[in-house]
Amino acid sequence: MRGNFPSTSFFTLSDLDINLQQQAIEYNAALLSRLHRRTLTAIENAFSRAILVRINGLCFVKTSELNNLLRTGSSGAANYHWQQGINGYSSPATPHTLDGELYISGPDFCGLLDARIQSTIGKNNLYLKYVRAIYMALTSHSILNDLRTSFASDINEQRNQLKRQRIRRYGITRCEFTDVAFSDTSEVQFAHVDSVATAPLHALDINNGVIILKEIHAELTRRGIHDFAGMYDFCIERGHSTIWAENFDL
Repeated sequence: MRGNFPSTSFFTLSDLDINLQQQAIEYNAALLSRLHRRTLTAIENAFSRAILVRINGLCFVKTSELNNLLRTGSSGAANYHWQQGINGYSSPATPHTLDGELYISGPDFCGLLDARIQSTIGKNNLYLKYVRAIYMALTSHSILNDLRTSFASDINEQRNQLKRQRIRRYGITRCEFTDVAFSDTSEVQFAHVDSVATAPLHALDINNGVIILKEIHAELTRRGIHDFAGMYDFCIERGHSTIWAENFDL
């Protein structure tokens, strides 16, 4: 799935006042004396250009900088790696578009980076470990932890708003599964199609949910259904409407 996110939900490292060189020195003192300062600086600068941090604290990495961060040079291998994966080591990455630029998520980047570390020897291997140390220092930074905490709090506070917003936007007066009319919104709940646990990037998206009777939502929760496929199969099994599925597009 290709994601398209509003730029207002992202921060640069400069926006967050995060100094990568200070972070790197703190976490990589044992390696620094064995590596060239010019190359280390080039890596740090590539990170500064490449990283965007979403409002939920998740990092995204610009694909055009992967040749520097995965240490593939000008061979073009970095593009092949993220598009095709590294055979026997990692899977392809999912692209996300932001202001016309392609990015991959931090977890996808980590998978590719670890694969490169496992399949590379010599000095390049040490530089790749330096890249990993910087990234780990970045993701454990207190500012990113605060963003994650704030985002989780926002999700809890906005659940009721999601219900009201979806009902108002689409003029919903009936349970989207059973077509049973409700006279009061307290009779229904907003149920995430892809759950908060499995799709946190879409936790506050009113299109990633349905308005259904409370007892049906409780049954979905009891069964541990967390995604589109599980919800769709549940509706087929129970003879519920699947019109909601035709309009589901994240």
